[in-house]
Amino acid sequence: MEEFVARVFKDGKVTIPKRLRELFRVDDGCYVRLALVEVLVKESEGVARRKVG
Repeated sequence: MEEFVARVFKDGKVTIPKRLRELFRVDDGCYVRLALVEVLVKESEGVARRKVG
């Protein structure tokens, strides 16, 4: 399993890092299964971490 941190863009879009797309041959139009483990929110005093589940 590969773990990475991704930024959520407009309309909830998430980018999978290029090295992982190449390693696992993820092309446009592919479906991937993701697990949301933690939410990191930038705040004035740093980063707030919220565990999911």
